[in-house]
Amino acid sequence: MALRRGEVELLNARIGYLNFSGRKDAYNPGGRRTFSVFFNAEEDQQILEKLTKDGWKVKVKDPNEEGEPPTIHLPVTVAYGNWPPQVFTVTERGKTPLDESTIGQLDFADISRVDLILSPYNWTYGKDTGIRAYLKKMYVVLEESDIDKLYGHVPMADTSGQIPFDTDLEDEEI
Repeated sequence: MALRRGEVELLNARIGYLNFSGRKDAYNPGGRRTFSVFFNAEEDQQILEKLTKDGWKVKVKDPNEEGEPPTIHLPVTVAYGNWPPQVFTVTERGKTPLDESTIGQLDFADISRVDLILSPYNWTYGKDTGIRAYLKKMYVVLEESDIDKLYGHVPMADTSGQIPFDTDLEDEEI
């Protein structure tokens, strides 16, 4: 973890509550792209103290069952306005940039590792203040199956709408 200019860099981050597509659900009216970074209270104590002290809105959810630790997470907004985030998927074949039209595929991706940089946004609402986390940059390493590795080098076929056989044949020629 490295903090610079108010940004937070997290390596091998644990993410969840994925809604990169901005779909409407119980916690999102629709159109808002979000996810959360999860923390372990013991392992991530130093960064949690720093984030909380600085005013980042870290959320703590009580455990579902007795004896379990609480769920600690930082909601992150993915906005494509003036400063869109740089997001890449990474496989054995290389990295692929994602944009506003393709980032939604992360909602259902098999993710093995995430490294990211969050930018702070200071907000005030009445007497409440805080820092909202916005995604600045993220590398998402995808889990690849043996089949993905076997066929990953094969180029995509032409998808221009052409039917791959001759349609000018008459019935008697067939």
